[in-house]
Amino acid sequence: MKSSTFKKYFFFLYFLTCSYCFASNKVAVHGVVYSHKSKIIDNVEVVVYSYSEQKNMTLLTPIKSTFSDKDGKFELELENHSNYQIKCFKNGWTMDNNAIILAKEAHGTQKIKINCRLKKADNTYELLGELHQNKKDKYRVELFNPNSNTIITLEEKIFDFKFLLDQKGDYILKVINQEDHILYMNRIEINQSVSKIIIDLPDDQKKRFAVYPFTVNTSNINEKAHEELNLIVERMKEKKNIDVKIECHTDSRGDDDFNLKISQEQAKSIKNYLILQGVSSERIFIEGFGENFLLNGCKNNVKCSNLKHLENRRVEYLFLVSSTR
Repeated sequence: MKSSTFKKYFFFLYFLTCSYCFASNKVAVHGVVYSHKSKIIDNVEVVVYSYSEQKNMTLLTPIKSTFSDKDGKFELELENHSNYQIKCFKNGWTMDNNAIILAKEAHGTQKIKINCRLKKADNTYELLGELHQNKKDKYRVELFNPNSNTIITLEEKIFDFKFLLDQKGDYILKVINQEDHILYMNRIEINQSVSKIIIDLPDDQKKRFAVYPFTVNTSNINEKAHEELNLIVERMKEKKNIDVKIECHTDSRGDDDFNLKISQEQAKSIKNYLILQGVSSERIFIEGFGENFLLNGCKNNVKCSNLKHLENRRVEYLFLVSSTR
């Protein structure tokens, strides 16, 4: 067993007191926040994160928080379908122990006592963010600490977000949409107690070509499509930190396999066009879906008008923030 894993298990066993009740699957957590000199500390924000490790990376998602009372005590109730890490935050203090709760090891209801020990420090740190958008879409916001190989993830954020941090330094901030596309990525320097950032998100994240760029049932690009393709080229030359993803779709008329193949060839044609205009191939991602993502009910063996079928025949593109530049 690795040393770090042993320490976590030891900490869990040391602080664990159990009473079993098989009527529910809850973990009742209670504890005290105190200093390294055994002095009680009140009004400490106690944050519980779901905790996992993956490919030498620690993954944390905050799920619940509370504050220590005048006696330094706190209580929380958690589900036992996840493991957890507890962090305690108060300005001028930093946590001195590693509080891991291995709740997946639990059976039935358990009562766990887990204490937070703090020591004096310069600051705690906050990153406060605003997502500016005209819609009310939900996004995943990730903050990566390269020094500790830790990713903190905030789920389903619409406008505001906040990260509580116990270390200053350089972080990488990402905003990711529900289709797992990175819409924003930037290096953030945290060196003061409160840092603020405003992120302007595009209104139309995925755009459809105004003119269908191909001759029907071929991968030959029409001249009418050159204007929009050249706008893509122009933007990518102006903004060196973005990539583009091209998605080609057919309608359901014709053979399924042919439709899939022709959409893939069409995507390659657009990629080749962009490369010939000076865009690096490494910045272009393509997919051909055939008729797998129809926008309406005009699937095989369903009678539809030509206009309804044409709703499904489309090419879409999405600008992505590069993960390497």
